[in-house]
Amino acid sequence: MKQKRTSGFTAVELVAVVSVLLILAGIITAVFISGKDSAVLLRRTNAASTLNAAEHSLLDYNSSTAPGLGRDSIAVPSDAFARILALKAAGFLVTLISTEDVVLVQTNGLYTWVPARP
Repeated sequence: MKQKRTSGFTAVELVAVVSVLLILAGIITAVFISGKDSAVLLRRTNAASTLNAAEHSLLDYNSSTAPGLGRDSIAVPSDAFARILALKAAGFLVTLISTEDVVLVQTNGLYTWVPARP
């Protein structure tokens, strides 16, 4: 007497397929999380670089401005948020930068922007 062979998965095959899919999902999730951290670090580094370039442009503008030539020096506050707004209002900064991405550091009387730590 012949036995009928039923088509379908055995329990072992099903467990093996599910476990392989879970391992692949874990690997893919780890890659995406790592990529997100790298993107945040890159955004913060670019923001600090942009602000430092705007600060240098402002410094060049102020150093080339002499009294009586029709251009007034632009004063910039020491508060980080107000400093970003002043750079933007003066036309030295056109991008949107959040104070969560950068930190204003003063060293020897000079201000420098550095990326914020996570």
